[in-house]
Amino acid sequence: MDIKQEIAEFLDRLATFAAAVQKTLAWFLTLAGIASLLMAWNVYSPDASIAWNLLLCGLVLLPLLVWLLIWSLLSQVREAPEMVSDLAEDNGLSIASLRAHAANKKPGLISLFSTIRELRNNEAFETVTDAVGSITLLANPLFMIVAFIMLVLLFLLLIIAPFVVIF
Repeated sequence: MDIKQEIAEFLDRLATFAAAVQKTLAWFLTLAGIASLLMAWNVYSPDASIAWNLLLCGLVLLPLLVWLLIWSLLSQVREAPEMVSDLAEDNGLSIASLRAHAANKKPGLISLFSTIRELRNNEAFETVTDAVGSITLLANPLFMIVAFIMLVLLFLLLIIAPFVVIF
C-alpha cells in the first residue's frame, strides 16, 4: 500500500472520530456555555474594579474556553483529509518546485527565508501542519489532564448554575 493512501486512510478515520466527538460535545457545550454565562453574570459586581471582575469572570469562563479550543482543534482535524487529498492530487508539483527552488539557492539565511516564504505561499502545507499540530496538542498528556479538569469544572457549573439562578 502506498504511503499516501495509508496517511489518507488514517486521516479519514481520525476525521470520522473527530466528527463523532464534535457531535457528542455539541449539546454539552451549549448547556455548559449557558451555565457559564449565568455564573459569570452572577459573579460580576458593578461595585468591584474592572480587573477584579475580569479575573472572576475569566476564571468562571476558563473551562468553557478550553473546551471551545478543543472544539476548534477537532474541526481542524475533521477538515484535514480534504486538504491532504488536495496536496496528494498535486502529484508532487509543490514539493518538486520547492526542491528546485532550494537547489538553486546558496545555503544561507536568505535562502532559508525564501524557502519558508515558498512554504507559506502553499496553503496545503499550512493546513497539513495545522492539522498535525492539532492532533499533537490533543494527544498531549498534559493537555488531556487540563481538559479533564476543565470538564469536571464544567459539570460542576452545570450542577451549580440552576441553584444560583433559583436562589
